[in-house]
Amino acid sequence: MFRLFLKHRDRISFRNLLKLFLFQIKRVFKIRNTPEWYGLKEYFIKLVKLDGKQKDEDGQFYYTELNSLQFKLRKRPSSDISVFGQIFEEEEYRAVIECYIQSFKAEPVTIIDAGANIGLTALYFHRKLKTLKILCVEPDDDNFEVLKYNIENNAVNATLHKAGLWNKNTNLTIVNDFRDKKEWSVRVKESLVGGLKAITVNSLLKEKNWEYIDILKVDIEGAEKEVFTTNEADISFLKKTKCIAIEIHDEFNCREDINKILKANNFNCFKTGELTIGINKNFLIEEK
Repeated sequence: MFRLFLKHRDRISFRNLLKLFLFQIKRVFKIRNTPEWYGLKEYFIKLVKLDGKQKDEDGQFYYTELNSLQFKLRKRPSSDISVFGQIFEEEEYRAVIECYIQSFKAEPVTIIDAGANIGLTALYFHRKLKTLKILCVEPDDDNFEVLKYNIENNAVNATLHKAGLWNKNTNLTIVNDFRDKKEWSVRVKESLVGGLKAITVNSLLKEKNWEYIDILKVDIEGAEKEVFTTNEADISFLKKTKCIAIEIHDEFNCREDINKILKANNFNCFKTGELTIGINKNFLIEEK
């Protein structure tokens, strides 16, 4: 491990390189390290694997360069480094792009990113696709501020909404009780006194005057049950959606219902990792 630190010492600041050496020495002598130091090692390993570089840091953030992208990640115990790994190391959304191009013989242009977190999925799409218009929806204040920074610093053609995706225009409130309770697990619920606005897929389509959604990405920590399966849910947007990539959270007992709804709307679906990807066969017929 010490050799790895030395070989890739240019990927991280000298100060953090010393921390990594001390981290490893403490492990040898079974001295406890802090979550932030474990996170630093995890961050460094990902930089090595992805050919990235730490450009700067402050008390809260690592300012990161990856190819042509510039973005910031919160330090541990934040979930940002894990999201970084999911999106760029594991390439969680690579299959979505490949499936779309294989199905429609063209690159996607219009994307809705519901549950945008800090914008790394949007940056991944931005790096992979030549022409892109993206709508990002994120309810959490802190996530949204990082999202805004990351999008603006990379000149992404994106519109940002601090809101929660829901089945109607109403008020919501943030709930921090899901899974590990970290930033990637923020969920929302309806509340008459909530200060967060809800937004619907159909209202987003109307706002941008989009005829179709090329990719609808949905990772909204259980709110998919409200968007797709309740009596108030208006799922007419599915008729205008070519490809959907949705993470269905089984804690909310809605997987079977959502799969049935997608099938009824002529989506051919398959599961890869945590994502359910669906291709709307109606568009395949039209484009033959």
